[in-house]
Amino acid sequence: MDFSKWNDYTEAQRRGYRLAIVAAVQENLMPPPKYVWMHSQARLSAVELKLLKEWQIAERKPSSASRASHP
Repeated sequence: MDFSKWNDYTEAQRRGYRLAIVAAVQENLMPPPKYVWMHSQARLSAVELKLLKEWQIAERKPSSASRASHP
């Protein structure tokens, strides 16, 4: 996944990536333990994890703009 190409991905691809991101963070796979060991500031706080979860959930909901264009 390349965040610089996020808008090029289909909605299904973005949904899959969002789910994978949250799952990897929850399972402590990201950031990798070796990286966190060397860069302790990279460890995600409970607040940051909550924000990731909220982002993933919010992105699943259609925006008001897209709802307005689809009667």
